[in-house]
Amino acid sequence: MKKILLLVAAALVCFSQINAQLCTPDPVFPDTLVPVNPPPYDTVTMTGGIPLPACIDEPYEMTFSFLVPDTLVVSGLTVAVSYLRLNTTGAITGMPFGLSYTCNPPNCTYYANTLGCSLITGTPTANNAAGDYPLVINAFAALPPPFGEFPITIGGPSSVFPGEYVLELRTQANCLVGSSDLATDFSVVVSPNPTDGQTIISVKAAQNMDNVQMTVTDLMGRNIETRSIALQGGTTNNIQFDGTKLPEGMYLCTLRQGSQTTVTKIVIAR
Repeated sequence: MKKILLLVAAALVCFSQINAQLCTPDPVFPDTLVPVNPPPYDTVTMTGGIPLPACIDEPYEMTFSFLVPDTLVVSGLTVAVSYLRLNTTGAITGMPFGLSYTCNPPNCTYYANTLGCSLITGTPTANNAAGDYPLVINAFAALPPPFGEFPITIGGPSSVFPGEYVLELRTQANCLVGSSDLATDFSVVVSPNPTDGQTIISVKAAQNMDNVQMTVTDLMGRNIETRSIALQGGTTNNIQFDGTKLPEGMYLCTLRQGSQTTVTKIVIAR
């Protein structure tokens, strides 16, 4: 009986770990012709790409959402597509050591007009060199008979869509987005984090600071909230944030004064 209970407990732990790795797709796609959100970075429009850098020895998370249309333009031809499929391992190449991906659904098959996602997660290890890591999504599109599955790449020089994915990997000393000067003047803690929506952004300032701009955006850079705040030095300034109407996912809270910037992550999970 004891062995059975131990097996059940182990199974529950594994089940909870698998569930914890499931991502939530973003239903808003900036480009309906590209089945991935974010799309590859476009140097003309300066949109898309991987918005959040990773840091060595720091946990990282980033989601690719998929919404496959009925047709795709492949090699200049418009073809009907029933699904887009990734191998469950090795389909996203170029990631730093320590990162891997899981899919929702777990078989990494995204049928036409159905939302899905792939979650890159993990902790980049210290044997990685800081710098830019080009990522490529290697997929298979299900074309009409007699063609079957057709390999396509998203991102990189052979991408079927313009642009590329580049994940910036930083050392811990340069882990903040933008200048780290402002971070020496105050510390930021978000609690609870993850949150179901209601959370408090606590800022402890070394000195009085006026006209600090606080902006919350999603990972596509879309503005959620912007406000100007004044910080009282020598104490903790608590700022309430209401994200109850936001979908689950990661958001960025940016505090900026002049050219100095620091960024904190807010994770909404219900």
